[in-house]
Formats: sequence, structure tokens, C-alpha cells
Amino acid sequence: MKRPYEGLLRSVGVAIPVLWFGLLFAAGALRPGYDHIRQYMTELTVGDNAWLALLDFFVVGPLVLLFAVALMKAGGPRIGVLLIGLKGVAIVVGGLFIGDTEIGVRTTSGVIHNLSVVIGNVAMAAGIVVVTLAWRRAVALSMVAAAVIVIATVLLAVATPQGTGSPDAPLAPWAGLLQRISMLANFAWPAVVAFAATAHFDARTPSGQARHGLC
Repeated sequence: MKRPYEGLLRSVGVAIPVLWFGLLFAAGALRPGYDHIRQYMTELTVGDNAWLALLDFFVVGPLVLLFAVALMKAGGPRIGVLLIGLKGVAIVVGGLFIGDTEIGVRTTSGVIHNLSVVIGNVAMAAGIVVVTLAWRRAVALSMVAAAVIVIATVLLAVATPQGTGSPDAPLAPWAGLLQRISMLANFAWPAVVAFAATAHFDARTPSGQARHGLC
């Protein structure tokens, strides 16, 4: 029998990447000369039509929190749920505190923004691993997503202009692309796990006990 939270899990899981990238690319399209390969999303949060990029944080952040709630209702591991919920909170904080757009400049708002991104990414990567090990679904894709998030976060910190404070950072020409790859791993995973979870639910016995002792 279909459970109400299954539909919620799938709907929110799909909505997260669709809305995040839809708003991001819409904001980029309205900014003449903006380059998604080279430039950070942060540059869209100031100037003309900045509200559209900021809307991303205040729409998708709560959706990630809602996804964590649906995951909890579906029997997701508590630690994994809390970690993914923390990602949702970090997204909202990242919208409240605008990142620095001038290379080499560090403001309090920018520091808080950057910390929220790092904390959110680490929490998401850890949450992915915890949920995957508990449910044993979409294992390969999930582990790749977690690894991509961690690697991209480190590279953004040590090899891009915003991370190093130098415009000559090694990955400067591809900083935007690297950020989008990290975003894809962060926000596509909820959709993947939402549908993979169907197999997990189907594996339960009629009595409600998981056959493999996953919950």
C-alpha cells in the first residue's frame, strides 16, 4: 500500500534540483555577459535581478528541510536525517548572508556565507553516506555524489579565486563549473534516493519489518 510520505519524498526530491537550477539559470540569463563556467553564483546575488538568485536559497533551503522530514517519516536513519536537515538550514543562512563578490575582500557576511556553504556541503555528503549505508539503495551513485561534494568543496577552497583570494588561482577559469558540479551532486541526490527508496519500501514484509534490518 502506498504511504503518503512516499509521494512527498518523491515530489520534494524532484522539486529540489528543478527549482534550484531553474532559478539559477534564469538569474544567469537575465544578467548580460554572465558566464556559468567561470563565475560563481554569488555574483548573481548582487546587482540587477539579484532577488531571483536569492529566491533560490529561500525556496530550496526549506524544501531540503521538508525532504529531511519526509525521509524521517519514511524510516530514514536519524543521524542522516539531521545531517540533511542541517544542509537545508545552511542554504537559508547562505541566502541571509551574501557572499563576497570582490576577490581578496573578506566581510563578515561573506565569511558566514562561505562557512554555511562548507558546513552544508559536509553535512550533505555525510548524510548521503549515512542514508545510503542504512538503506543500501543507489549505493554507487550516492557514494559518487558524496565524493564529488567533498572534492569540489576542497577544490573551491584551495584552487579558485574566492577561496584563495587570488585572481590567478589554478582553477579560476572553471570556478563556476566546479561550483555547479558540486550543486548537481548536492541537489540531484534527493531525487535519486527518493525513487530508489521505493525499492526499499517494497522490500518490507507485510508486517512492516524490513527484511534486511535496515530500519
